[in-house]
Amino acid sequence: MIKEFAVIIVQKSNGKEVSQQTLLSVEQLRQLFSNELQLQSNSFLDSSPNTINDSQNYRDLGKIFIHVNDSYICLNIDSIIKCEASGNYTKFFTDKKEEYLVSKPLKYYQDLIVFKDFFRANRSVLVNLKFVISVYKREAIVLSTNERITVSVRNKSKLLEIINKYT
Repeated sequence: MIKEFAVIIVQKSNGKEVSQQTLLSVEQLRQLFSNELQLQSNSFLDSSPNTINDSQNYRDLGKIFIHVNDSYICLNIDSIIKCEASGNYTKFFTDKKEEYLVSKPLKYYQDLIVFKDFFRANRSVLVNLKFVISVYKREAIVLSTNERITVSVRNKSKLLEIINKYT
C-alpha cells in the first residue's frame, strides 16, 4: 500500500502566489526533496568561497597553501624546486633553501599542481622543470642545486616527450 500525503505547493504567477493542494506518494516526495536539495547544494557550492571552483583561482595565482605544524604557509609554486615523498608525508624544497614537511602524500600535491611544469621523476620525487639544468643520459635529472635525481624506467618515455617538446 502506497501512502499519500497532501502537499500544498506555492507557485508565483504574475507576481501573485498561487497555491494548490496535491496528493503525492512517498517516492514522489523523496524525488521532489532530493531534487530541491541538489539544487540548493549546487547553488551553495557556486557561492561558497572555499570550493573547488575558487581553489582553481588560487592556483591560477601560482600559490598553494601547505599545512605545517599549526599554521598554513603560502608558497609560490614557482619557488618549489622539488617535492619528495616520505611515506605519507611530503617534503617541500624551495629556492630559498627552506624545507617544509607536510602530512599529505605526494600524490595529493601532484594532482594539485599538475597544471604547472612539474615532472614525476620517480615514485618519490616530483621535480619543477624550471630548476632542471640538464638531463644525464636520459636516466637522471640534474637540478640547479647540483642534485641528481634518477628517473624511473616507466617515466623515461615521459621525460623524452618533455625533452622533445622543448627542443
